[in-house]
Amino acid sequence: MVDVFISYARADRAIVEHMADALTAAGFTVWWDRQLVGGSEFAEEIERQLDRAAAVVVCWSGTGSKSRWVRDEAATAADSGKLIAVSTDGTDPPIGFRQVHCVSMAGWQGEAGATPFEELCRAVRLRVNGENDPAVPATATARTTEPSAAQKAGIPWIAVTPIKVRGADPDLEDLAEDLTANVCNGLARFSYLRVAPEASANAGRQAGARYALEGSIRKAGQSIRLTVRLGNLAEGNQVWGGHFTRDFSSENLFELLDDLTDHVVVAVADPYGALMRDLLAPIISKTDGELTPYEAFLSQFLMRLRADPADIPQIQEALERAVKEEPENADAWAGLGQIILEEQKHAYQGQSGSSDRALQAARQAVKLDPQNAYAQYILADVLFFRRDIDEALLAAERSLDLNPWDTDAMAMIAVFFNFSGDWQRGIPLSERAMALNPNHPGWYRIPKVYYLYSQGDDEGALGLIQKLHMPEYYPASMIHAMIHGQLGNRAEAETALKQLLALLPYEPSRLREFLLQPWFYSLPELQDRIVEGLQKAGLDIE
Repeated sequence: MVDVFISYARADRAIVEHMADALTAAGFTVWWDRQLVGGSEFAEEIERQLDRAAAVVVCWSGTGSKSRWVRDEAATAADSGKLIAVSTDGTDPPIGFRQVHCVSMAGWQGEAGATPFEELCRAVRLRVNGENDPAVPATATARTTEPSAAQKAGIPWIAVTPIKVRGADPDLEDLAEDLTANVCNGLARFSYLRVAPEASANAGRQAGARYALEGSIRKAGQSIRLTVRLGNLAEGNQVWGGHFTRDFSSENLFELLDDLTDHVVVAVADPYGALMRDLLAPIISKTDGELTPYEAFLSQFLMRLRADPADIPQIQEALERAVKEEPENADAWAGLGQIILEEQKHAYQGQSGSSDRALQAARQAVKLDPQNAYAQYILADVLFFRRDIDEALLAAERSLDLNPWDTDAMAMIAVFFNFSGDWQRGIPLSERAMALNPNHPGWYRIPKVYYLYSQGDDEGALGLIQKLHMPEYYPASMIHAMIHGQLGNRAEAETALKQLLALLPYEPSRLREFLLQPWFYSLPELQDRIVEGLQKAGLDIE
């Protein structure tokens, strides 16, 4: 389900891009024809998205009023009760479309708090929440209690309240306003949540938001402190709280804004962040048959948190059921691709398996929602393990562009770069992922461990791997064994080797086939050095 379809003429592209970004930051899913998938049949794809949308925003202008495409789409939207009219240049709608109130967006530059955009948002909410009578004017202020499509699906809303400024300081007030907008935009990049900018947490509760994010900024001397907290409105408890102290000057305002945005967004919405932990808590006790499609999608994050291969069959079954129940759910398709691929990555069942089904699921996710960063990341993941490096890295770049705050995707994409031989691109990316999320899982360190090991810096590699703390993850035991083997640490090598053999889901003689070749196919010299280290640790392997 798409919340908003935007119809426009090419001359209005600039304002439409602002409109799409602002609506996305306001928590709506938006489709406009920039998102056409390569190879899609133009008219067929537009018709499909127009049918899926809950609201259709038609942009009238001097050019748009003459466009046959815009008129046809407006007529279809009016017939189905989805039409919202806006004028981008002050032009009245053409005859036949003037019975619907038209929001004037002339002169609008993309400001989320501007009156025209607020009026547009009210109109969109009425349509998305089920108030589809085209006679209802866009200036109506009544709020429906009917749940939105996202709420029906169980997708949580976060009410982001304006960050408060303690004391009078114009620079701080500008920073607070921009930071609020940036955080909204950052949170909206994660497909598993929706953002509802509200005046207060109480207003968010009334609007059906499950969470509220509140913050304040205080200045002392040349330093500022941002204090932020995330509350669960339904449970009445605080999920997370943190503070960030930084040096402050008007010269470093933009750098400061970016830095604070990064840390707040990641702390809240990252797959290894506070919100995901709260979302997963009630799922842990549910059986697979009780999971909704949304919960089935979340469950594959639970598997990665626990690193337990026993979770894979049940989660795959739940996701298979999810895509049958909701065949247009891009997240569910992406999750299915990821969980199928997990077996190929590690051969947990003692066989390499096929990635054809994973590729089909990932491509379907991207087809359904080309702007879904997670779907693009899973497509990159599948393509990498199919040894299609060029296409994998293109999808990886798209994923990073769409969501530069998902450290889980960022760290794995760093693996793609590193293990394709581009250490200069991969290592800084993995280090950025660790810097953004200090609570990251240990595997984020692995790319740099392999880099140091490939360069013969075994002591440096050992220093990093000792911080891994993933005792049930068999590749970690392998890394410990190969490093201690190279260093001649006999007792430590034997201990690590015993742990590896206890965890390894297949015969040790097949380790090169099932682990090294799937991951390091571009780095045969590194494969050989890994085998050498394991042989020195005492493993009988060719």
